[in-house]
Amino acid sequence: MAIDTLQMTDRLTQAGMDRQQAEAVVRAVVDAQTERVTREQLEIALAPLRTDLAVLKWMMAATASAVFAQLLKGFFGS
Repeated sequence: MAIDTLQMTDRLTQAGMDRQQAEAVVRAVVDAQTERVTREQLEIALAPLRTDLAVLKWMMAATASAVFAQLLKGFFGS
């Protein structure tokens, strides 16, 4: 979301705020906006983690199947 800093500063000064204070408030708002993460940025950052989790789930299932097979083999004999 783009912020018109000049317009915001003018509105604050028209409302009675000192120009220097208005500029400081606008800078704080702009800084806070730039630190926010969008949903799209979050999805992009999480994509590799989701892939890693899917691989880990597959590996766990394969390992559990192998262990179960060995247990059955040991219990029932071959």
